[in-house]
Amino acid sequence: MRIATWNAERPNGREKQRVNSHIERMKEVNADIWILTETNADVSPGNDFKSVETNCIQGEIEYAVGENRTTIWSRLPIIKPVPTHDPETTACAAVETPFGPTLFYGTIIPYHAAGGHWPYRFGGETITGKKQWQLHYDAIDYHGKEITRLKKAYPKHHFCFGGDLNQSRDGRRWAGNRQWYGTKLGREKLSTMFVANNMRCVTQNDFFATGQLTTRSMIDHLCLDHELASCLSCVEPWEAGILDSGKRLTDHSGIWIDLFATSSS
Repeated sequence: MRIATWNAERPNGREKQRVNSHIERMKEVNADIWILTETNADVSPGNDFKSVETNCIQGEIEYAVGENRTTIWSRLPIIKPVPTHDPETTACAAVETPFGPTLFYGTIIPYHAAGGHWPYRFGGETITGKKQWQLHYDAIDYHGKEITRLKKAYPKHHFCFGGDLNQSRDGRRWAGNRQWYGTKLGREKLSTMFVANNMRCVTQNDFFATGQLTTRSMIDHLCLDHELASCLSCVEPWEAGILDSGKRLTDHSGIWIDLFATSSS
């Protein structure tokens, strides 16, 4: 089973070249499950996929028709959509997989200035007045509670958590002796949340050391329960890319993982 996540950076229906380029890349990756963020209904991996998506945001912070924060696309049978407490940002689907029923939970953890310098929708409210990174920290606490709730409600399901987590976790130091994006506290809080929910982030390798990336650290991640993580066979990122017009396709690199189902899975 191949799972991928990618932030599409909000393409709209008028940007045909961007939309088509996203689709071409998705067909090349050929994942069975996609967790797309900052996406659009036009960005589809194919007719053999079904989707569960977040609500379109309207009001003070408005998304165009068809645009949404998170979509889970599955080529495998979707058992049912699973409601979340923030349906504008987080999508969850129960999917029948070779490993048994699995919850796929896709979301965006807010960026550094969200809810402070820039108003931000979170938990069904428009947030302002937050200090830098505070909403990021609050969201980690929120998602930890949500994941704990869902794992208790679906004890016979595996769990995959993914999307735009807005923090690099590879330990690589950039200019100023800093990691690419995020804070020490944010990484510690997310790591603690993984431990509390018996999960492991499987996409935090140093992909520069392996030559798989050349431009930026990965901030989109996939995290698995320990049983699924034990079946990991491959992790492969790809660069964000530039269109023929010279415009960037998106400001995020994408990443996919392969899981190999053994007889004991």
